[in-house]
Amino acid sequence: MKRNTSKEDLRERILVSVQAKLTQGVIPSLPEILQVAGISRATFYRAFSSREELLHALAIKPEMESRELLLEKALEMIGQKGLADLSMDELADAAGVSRATLYRLFPGKAALFREVVKVYAPFERLALLMQEIADQPPEEVMPQVAQVLVELLGTRTGLFRTLAFEISSQQEDTAEAATLMLEGGLGSLLDYIQQQMRQGNLLTISPIVALQTFFGPFVVHLLTRSLVTRALDLTLSMDEVAAQFVSLWLRAMKPERLDPLQ
Repeated sequence: MKRNTSKEDLRERILVSVQAKLTQGVIPSLPEILQVAGISRATFYRAFSSREELLHALAIKPEMESRELLLEKALEMIGQKGLADLSMDELADAAGVSRATLYRLFPGKAALFREVVKVYAPFERLALLMQEIADQPPEEVMPQVAQVLVELLGTRTGLFRTLAFEISSQQEDTAEAATLMLEGGLGSLLDYIQQQMRQGNLLTISPIVALQTFFGPFVVHLLTRSLVTRALDLTLSMDEVAAQFVSLWLRAMKPERLDPLQ
């Protein structure tokens, strides 16, 4: 009897430690579980037969499923009506989760919108890409940047429209998402452009202007593509359009070389 009580106490201590210190919505690895609980692997296996048993006891899997469903529904609803008109209660109903679960995962619109941007917009992926290819020339880097935009924003015009409007409005609910964008992919790309200018590989102009002239055509095209496809019979694929935008940008940003014969 004493042994069973000891096991139950140990189980409870592990559960409380993991619940208190791990971020909701993140599935912990076994080493992370051991670290936050402050126990050895052998001690863990005295209390739980497997990591899966612990996760089941914590009800993390249902929580993760609820989080993913809420983000999917939020993306859909934000694309339809914008962030300002999004009702958190309506979102909970649409996702089929309780309001308590919604507010436990996302305490408000700011936290919700930040996660939508993080999951569905390309900025984090862009930051990772720039880490991998930052030593390559613009002729190789910018087509890959364009491909990220095409893959992740080309099919989510509603979110892209909302991003452009909501973040430019500088509302409190979008501040975290704007910071994520600037410190993540956009900041990484801006640093790359500045570096290439210093090395003489790109025309020396305002780096911000250079960044805007790259993204600007994509923004306009993505927001108007359905209209021009229908009204003006556009036949180019998004990949073909992106390739032309990149080619034009690279040509415009080519450094001015002095003719040695002059």
